[in-house]
Amino acid sequence: MKKKEIAKLLILAFILFFGFTATSQDCAGISVKKDKQQLTETYSGLASSDEFYSLLISKKISKSGKSIPTTYELFLNVASRVLFDNSELQTTGSLTFSFVDSPAIVFENVYPSNNPMGFCCTLGFTLELSEEQFSQLVNKTILRIKAFNKVTATYSGKKQRKLQNMLSCLISKA
Repeated sequence: MKKKEIAKLLILAFILFFGFTATSQDCAGISVKKDKQQLTETYSGLASSDEFYSLLISKKISKSGKSIPTTYELFLNVASRVLFDNSELQTTGSLTFSFVDSPAIVFENVYPSNNPMGFCCTLGFTLELSEEQFSQLVNKTILRIKAFNKVTATYSGKKQRKLQNMLSCLISKA
């Protein structure tokens, strides 16, 4: 194996290990990256669905003193035998969040990608949200996330609680 492939496998193994073992009630599952050149901090958390699809949520905060708004990026990575064709990659779609006790919320401007982590047979969906939009998700229990009306990630039990805890931790960080 080439060094690049080994590095990708190690990164994936670290993400999976961290994602499966960081299930405490505090914010131990949240990592932070500080960029001293751009004066930003990025807080990230990973949650796995019942289908073992990965949802990575990142919060980017500017520390430059300028009034740059905080942004959240949601990245859903799913296994799929069928990839998007070129015309579908040029479009945007939606992510629909279904909740246990609330009506669904639909976010538009979701960007698709094929094999986003460099491995075969996965689809990626990326959505950027403002703090106001993200706060709509925090105090609700997410049941499922549907991407492009094609793929559904379901959360129940322990995975649902972990996702809810991660959302609460991210909104409370600096």
